[in-house]
Amino acid sequence: MRTSYEYTLSEEEFLRILRDHQSKQPKPVPGYPPIQGVPAILTIEEDGISVGSRNGNATFFWRDIISVEEHDGSVSLLLEYDLFFPIASLAFVDGAEHGDFLAYVRERIAP
Repeated sequence: MRTSYEYTLSEEEFLRILRDHQSKQPKPVPGYPPIQGVPAILTIEEDGISVGSRNGNATFFWRDIISVEEHDGSVSLLLEYDLFFPIASLAFVDGAEHGDFLAYVRERIAP
């Protein structure tokens, strides 16, 4: 499995993920620079997932990720305090890689 994923989250994909979450009330991570339309690199590290773009960097530690959800190919990391972080479908080369990523994250965050 790759440990580094490059992607650009379109405004349309971000809004679709946001709409999917509205029924559950989560909010995008506050204070994190906008990621829509900006190339980003997601890296799986020993202690969590880091995301970097020209707008800034953030690390989401495994212990702070409550769950991971799929949205028509996109992925959301659900965090404490009803927050989420979106990952674009373009980060994954195919369905198998998408599935491997989800399985790995779910294994790392399992109690």
